[in-house]
Amino acid sequence: MVIADLRGILSYVPQFRGRTFVVAIDGAVLSSLAFQQLLVDLAMLQSLEIRVVLVYGAAAQVAAEVKSRGIMGTNTDGTGPVDRQTMDASRAAIAMLGSELMAGLTTVGVRASSSNAVSVKPAGIVAGIDQQFLGRIDKVDTRALEVSLDEGIMPVISPMGFSMHSGEALRMNSDAVAQAVARALGSDKIVFLAEEPIAVELDRDDQQVSVELSIEVANHLQAAGRSVNLTSKFRHAAKACQDGVARVHIIDGRDPDSLLNELFSHEGVGVMVHADAYQGIRPAQTKDIPELQILIHSAIEEGDLLPRSQEELEAQISNFRVFEIDAALLGCVAFSKLDGDIWEIGCLLVNSGHEGIGHGRMLVEYVEHVAIRGGAKTIFALSTKVPEFFERLGYSRVEPAELPKIRREQREVSGRNSVVLRKVIGNSD
Repeated sequence: MVIADLRGILSYVPQFRGRTFVVAIDGAVLSSLAFQQLLVDLAMLQSLEIRVVLVYGAAAQVAAEVKSRGIMGTNTDGTGPVDRQTMDASRAAIAMLGSELMAGLTTVGVRASSSNAVSVKPAGIVAGIDQQFLGRIDKVDTRALEVSLDEGIMPVISPMGFSMHSGEALRMNSDAVAQAVARALGSDKIVFLAEEPIAVELDRDDQQVSVELSIEVANHLQAAGRSVNLTSKFRHAAKACQDGVARVHIIDGRDPDSLLNELFSHEGVGVMVHADAYQGIRPAQTKDIPELQILIHSAIEEGDLLPRSQEELEAQISNFRVFEIDAALLGCVAFSKLDGDIWEIGCLLVNSGHEGIGHGRMLVEYVEHVAIRGGAKTIFALSTKVPEFFERLGYSRVEPAELPKIRREQREVSGRNSVVLRKVIGNSD
């Protein structure tokens, strides 16, 4: 073990202790080579006093059972009509998988219990089609789940529920179950362990592979018709965040190290859908100066910024905003009022390990929002290395003479020949 890795993990423990995570695992993952390691990792989460609710899928097992019976299954993943034959196969497959999962958890010392805390009702007729034995979540018994979690017992929830009225078994989609349980419990995270690679390209000119997505982008991706499995996860991730879950992680569950690497590293290994991104932006404080200096030092070495002493940072700290995830400072931006309704954005920096995934754009949009509320109508940005970045955000190159006099003189004294960009952000009366 690398000691630095252990220290990195331990830095998260105080933040995660006592928090509630819903971990949702695709059935195919439970049949993969990663299964045994995943059990050990779940045991570790429980040992760290993280409250874990485990939801499992069974699409792969149901499909195999349907095939072995030689029947024509109507739906295997709980997203469409389920006829009686398919429901019978589903009950058998889910019961067997649940038994194997409980046995595996027991072997690694996890205290767990199968839970019927999710009750369902028939989905009925949708778009003119009778869904038969497909269920829709009716109620989540949060008290039952909280009692188990308070006792250090991991609730294990299957993709099959029972009607409160008839007791009839109905098939559910595990992604929907995870979302409903997380919402009911007020969970801090959902982690979806998918049965396939999680590589997401945004439909933008830069075609960056993204690891952190807003609700809006998650909705766009699920509407874009990716694989059925990932479409479901993006849809329920977006819904969960809209319901108050701060972060939803989607990772490749076939990688035996993916769960811990996603939870206990700043970079992560999958996709994270977050709620309001602006919640991660806050005013800088004096205690942030050492980390700001690290960010700024790299930019100074590359010629992107002029040197700033600690005293200068202390004097200007009220103009800075920082962006952080899980208490790790990942970026900063500064802004100031130049003259009347004219503002300037500056010192836009993002940690080198988190560039190209939207943090810079978010910080700029945040400043513009603050500037508009402050009565700004024009905002300037001076850049030596990435003027194209600002141009993609609606800024236009202008002559230095367009700057207010004092700022123009400061630019000339610096000798950096920064490109001057301007954006009209308010109504000009």
